[in-house]
Amino acid sequence: MLKEFIFDFAKQKEVIYTLGTKAPNYIVSSNDNGVFVETKQSRKKYEEGKKDQPYGLVNKDWFGRALEILKNNIIVEASHFEGLGKRHSFFLGYLSSLPFVKKIENNKLKIKQFTTLELPESTIDQALAMLTELINGEYNASSIREVFQDDNTQRLKSRSRQSLRILGYLDENFELLHTDGSFNQVKKNILHAPFIHMVFELLKYMSSYTYDQKIQLLMEIAYLTVVSSRDHTPIKESVADYRIKKIMSWLKFAQLIDDDGNVIDMGIENDSDQNLNKRNYWWVNQGQTLKDERDGGFLWAPKKSKRGTPLTHHTDLLKAQPGDWVFAYSQGAIHSICEVTNSAVSGNKPSTFNTDQWEEDGNLLRVHYYQLDSQILKNDIPEERRKK
Repeated sequence: MLKEFIFDFAKQKEVIYTLGTKAPNYIVSSNDNGVFVETKQSRKKYEEGKKDQPYGLVNKDWFGRALEILKNNIIVEASHFEGLGKRHSFFLGYLSSLPFVKKIENNKLKIKQFTTLELPESTIDQALAMLTELINGEYNASSIREVFQDDNTQRLKSRSRQSLRILGYLDENFELLHTDGSFNQVKKNILHAPFIHMVFELLKYMSSYTYDQKIQLLMEIAYLTVVSSRDHTPIKESVADYRIKKIMSWLKFAQLIDDDGNVIDMGIENDSDQNLNKRNYWWVNQGQTLKDERDGGFLWAPKKSKRGTPLTHHTDLLKAQPGDWVFAYSQGAIHSICEVTNSAVSGNKPSTFNTDQWEEDGNLLRVHYYQLDSQILKNDIPEERRKK
């Protein structure tokens, strides 16, 4: 079914950009044999009378072959697709547009990887019930075994606790990060969970499939992308089926999909002009901590320098609010745009930071990274256009 979906996905795209030159490949129409693609070159040849049509056919079977090449290699680049003729750049660009594929350095691609910890086991109601209990101070999330003696209750609470981590309410040490359990905030948090967000993006292209077909297709994608958090073996069929159905129920709760699994809301909310005016924009310069912060979905800064002096440009993290945007740059180039998901909290220097340059005590801001396909030089943005 995944092989068929790869072709169906292509039929719903309007344009594919090559990764190297960003050249547009317009998908003008399709039939059972493939899709018809027009480029600037093919249009020029048509206008010069060298072609009968301004487009060419990309055979349906080639999409299946491109998928197999991707699956059989850990990392792929344009040279892997040279067997597909002059379309190798097109297929590299096409595969990069798939929600379960990640672009890495030097225009290379790899299949995204998740662990089972990123897929919920509990219902959303169970998770939110636990959130209420934690907010009311009935117990600490780290003390489930001490508070609940019954094995079944322990198991259910443990699953709910992990769901709250997925939703961003708990950190990796099970400390409560924020307490806004409103519908809109939960809806937003659901879409900020990386695997769930990927599922939502995939569902946008599955409207022609039945609900059962959607589940089967999402399970096939889970086999490619998810490994056990315990032994890193591929996710088992029963686990994939259970977790995918839980995700679908979460999306239904958030009114993002209907009973047939079709997307009914293409975003969280349309921002009014008033909301846009309230949103703040920030800059952050990332150096040696870039990879750790991006992989962890956060920004961290020390509260004071080694000399004990407060750092104003670092304490700005405390001013950022959920919904704000942060332009992250390194070596003078903007590489990512980050959406703030939670207010800043106090947090020790992450253990992955291999530097003694800063004090241990700092502020941690949870963000969702949107990595740019092409970096933008900060100096290319006029000074008066930058909001500090």
